Amino acid sequence: MKKYIKVISVLITLLLTSVSVIAMDFETFKANVTSDIRQQKELPNLLSIWDNMITNDHVELGADAQSTKDSITKIQAILEYHLSKLPADDSEAYFITPFPPTPLRLIGTANPFCSDGKTLCPSFFRTSTMRGYISSGHPTELIYSNIGDDIPGIKFYNNFLANHKNITAKLINQVPDSLVGATYYFKLDDGKYIFSLKGNQENTQTQNHWEIWFGDQDTEHNLARTKEVFEFVKPIGN
Repeated sequence: MKKYIKVISVLITLLLTSVSVIAMDFETFKANVTSDIRQQKELPNLLSIWDNMITNDHVELGADAQSTKDSITKIQAILEYHLSKLPADDSEAYFITPFPPTPLRLIGTANPFCSDGKTLCPSFFRTSTMRGYISSGHPTELIYSNIGDDIPGIKFYNNFLANHKNITAKLINQVPDSLVGATYYFKLDDGKYIFSLKGNQENTQTQNHWEIWFGDQDTEHNLARTKEVFEFVKPIGN
């Protein structure tokens, strides 16, 4: 009898777990991300940028201050972490950069601390979250225009690439400035959504303008961004 009770208990636990996954709607997703963002005290404008993102589907920001760039990178890392928890078939990502993605090349190649020597730089959080997203099985395309043995961290990148069959890497002649960044598509219980970021790649030229798209894929701004990304990505082929 005890054996059957234990089996029933396990089945109930599995059922409740599956229900919690199915019941993940956009409001719940945003609430989970907001909770994590509120815990980040070192970047004073982090919450205001996030509030802007969830209020407006398209946000434009100047990047003159390092704190703006750090806040955007931290938000990306937190979103990446939560997207990695979705089923593999419910999210896909496109990274379009001049060089192979920095987070996949960082291990052992740079100082993880910011200029104060104490605070971990946001880019290093993405070393973990981007790898976690890909390692969770989500289809990922990496599109870049420069490759070579002289690129810092390229051995770490090549090793990671070789061990993850869900990555498609494409070398092209030139990456358009308007598309440098990352775009994630994801599906929740109540619809399809996008998080897209346009900005400079870490350790490249200074960027004085950021653009962020976030929310329902069917809004005017987000549909336009989706069209822009796919019209560039699809002709490249596999």
